[in-house]
Amino acid sequence: MKMKICCIILSLFLCQSSLSAQGFGFIKTLKAVNALKTAQKYINKSDFETAKIHLKRTIRIKKNFAVAHRELGKVYLMLKEYENAISAYEKSFDLNPRLSRAAYYECGEAHFRLGDFDTAAKLFKKYESLKDTRYTNKKRESELETTHDASAKLRRQNYKFAQEAIKNPTSDHPLNLGGTVNSTYDEYLPSMASNGDILVFTSEKTYSAVDMPTGENIFIVKKDLGAWLDPIGISPLINSPVNEGMAKFAADERYMYFAACEREDSKGGCDIYKATLDQYKISKVRPLEGELNSEFWDSQPAITCDGQTIYFSSSREGGYGGADIWVSYLRPDGAWSPAQNLGPDINTAGDEEAPYVAPDGQTLYFASTGLPGMGDGDLFITKQVKKDDKYVWGKPVNLGYPINSTFQEVGIYLKPDGYTAYFASGRLGGFGGLDVYEVELNEEFQPNEMVLVQGQVTDNLTGEPLDRTEVEIIREDRKWELITDEEGRYFLCLRSSQAYAFTVAVANYEYFSEAAFLPQQDNSIPFSFDISLIPNNIPIREEEVSELAEIKMNFYFDFDDFSLNTKTRNQLQKLIVRLAKEPNWEVEVIGYADNIGSTAYNQLLSEKRAQSIVTYLTDEGIKVSNVRQEGRGASSASSLSISGTSQKDRRVEVILRK
Repeated sequence: MKMKICCIILSLFLCQSSLSAQGFGFIKTLKAVNALKTAQKYINKSDFETAKIHLKRTIRIKKNFAVAHRELGKVYLMLKEYENAISAYEKSFDLNPRLSRAAYYECGEAHFRLGDFDTAAKLFKKYESLKDTRYTNKKRESELETTHDASAKLRRQNYKFAQEAIKNPTSDHPLNLGGTVNSTYDEYLPSMASNGDILVFTSEKTYSAVDMPTGENIFIVKKDLGAWLDPIGISPLINSPVNEGMAKFAADERYMYFAACEREDSKGGCDIYKATLDQYKISKVRPLEGELNSEFWDSQPAITCDGQTIYFSSSREGGYGGADIWVSYLRPDGAWSPAQNLGPDINTAGDEEAPYVAPDGQTLYFASTGLPGMGDGDLFITKQVKKDDKYVWGKPVNLGYPINSTFQEVGIYLKPDGYTAYFASGRLGGFGGLDVYEVELNEEFQPNEMVLVQGQVTDNLTGEPLDRTEVEIIREDRKWELITDEEGRYFLCLRSSQAYAFTVAVANYEYFSEAAFLPQQDNSIPFSFDISLIPNNIPIREEEVSELAEIKMNFYFDFDDFSLNTKTRNQLQKLIVRLAKEPNWEVEVIGYADNIGSTAYNQLLSEKRAQSIVTYLTDEGIKVSNVRQEGRGASSASSLSISGTSQKDRRVEVILRK
């Protein structure tokens, strides 16, 4: 009897214990579900860091909660913690392999980002195989699957391309420019000055001292002793509280082209603007004249070396989908022509952006999301080929691995050496978002070797620049036609190791024709070819000369310099010949400086410039008693009536009077 009673008591105890365990398990599950709901609220707000905390708490409450592991994998994926994402997804697969079809795609995406293309391919195929089967989250994740379905075809192309690309690398691994240039914000669309020590890029970080948001802005950073200094906003004339970006120097570095949005003088959301530069200081900003800009998004300009052609990206009508690359040409009146689409060989249904045209004018680099590549946008190259007696763009070629990665690459720019490239990439191992990288291009991706040529067309007698003058450069069957700017200057790039004929035919001047051989060079300093035109109406007889009561000439100097260059010495020799024949001229020598620097420094510099002219004349036997010299600093009270800062301010004015 006692034994029977003991058994009954034991049975009741065991039953009570079982009910308590079930109750505890129910409460545990309820807590886990509530924690999961909290995490999902933060996921919906895109606050993935907070969602991660709550999902980890959920899993601590209930370790075998497959849904929590699946959601944690998604959160890790969004945070780019790919190895953690894979672990979370695999745990969810172990607990419930038929929970989520979308999870297989996302786990494949994590492997793809890490470069494990074989495993990624298997998971993408698993995702496809589950399409018409039954699984737990089929209804709840239908919209998510629609998104994945839309990108699945592209990902198949990506991993197939990547599997082959990594077998044949096209360069060494790119070098991140470091934490001085790059930050947790996006840094992208780099360009560079010809000396290689000044980098310009676009970033979403603020230039405001009080850290207020300022949209996308253009920053400039200098290199000193091999190290990049801190970037600064390029100029308040360019940067604003809205977006600016993709700044490119003109080859002569006297202008900068960039995109700006939502300005009063723009035609549309974003337009292309031109800024005037003097020693990298901005003095004037204005939208491009003509018909290049539209009411649509126009951005990311790239100008040819001669300044005659602009390639840019635009979402305007008439394209092939998304953003396309377009081209516009400078007309003789200084206005830009209506833009032309580069056509379906370049543009796709995706986005083609950030063009960069090399100095040869025949090599174009750009980014595309529509051409076959490794990830979210790759860098491509296309070169002009001759077809039916005209040049057309050839088939684009992917720059390959490791320049391109499974992440976004956009915006490439080459130093004048023709092989050192700078570009932006969102790859792993950076400082956050897009970072700027440096890499050396293989020969197959390099443009033709070029020489940067600059010159100025002037009057041989007065030294005055001749603006809007047509210069022709001829080599065999090719001809380049240029128009000098308002200071008589021209700039272009020509193939190295070649001879060229420079010709100028202008009314009232003798015909000019002279040949020059252009050697190979690193292009940090342009090859200079100045053209001095001899007037047809120079007085010859003494009686005609004597009728001139006053003659004015100008001699120009380099920035912050008072030494005489070769051109100035040649001009002075002509002046000396005249003064030797006609010693009765009185000579007034007036020195000037630009407005960069202090008033006292500019006054001293202007005096030194005047003195250098007087000293040269004296050394050549000209009587000092007939010469009066003066320095006027940065004053513009001269016969030129120049305002602002330009090379015309850095001069000596010589006046001959009877």
